[in-house]
Amino acid sequence: LTEAAQRFPEHFPQAELAGWHHGYFDHAESSAVIAEINAAQPDLLLVGFGNPLQERWIAAHRHLLKVPLTAGVGGLFSYWAGTLERAPALYRRLGMEWLHILRKQPHKARRYLLGNPLFLLRMMSWLPADSARRIA
Repeated sequence: LTEAAQRFPEHFPQAELAGWHHGYFDHAESSAVIAEINAAQPDLLLVGFGNPLQERWIAAHRHLLKVPLTAGVGGLFSYWAGTLERAPALYRRLGMEWLHILRKQPHKARRYLLGNPLFLLRMMSWLPADSARRIA
């Protein structure tokens, strides 16, 4: 994260980095970190704890955050730091960047190969109920 913060001006010369904090703190005691965030008064908060932890943290604390926009960004900071490379343009155009990530980070195999199909099945199970509500 330190490297990503140092390289931030290279990526976004017109933006100001209001601050940053590593994610290795006791999330049950987030009040000090939230106080730092609110004191910095950012327009955008990027949370990179990884999925689903970042989404859960945002949902649990959004009522305390005085930030107009908060987003979970997963491994974005690794790209900014230069420790993880983007997929070739062809992969990205085909919507297959996940395949490149899987090749570079095989520990994510369970998420991509099991989690994604499970997510799609769950979404499909909601479709009939959702479309019936729209028709009625």
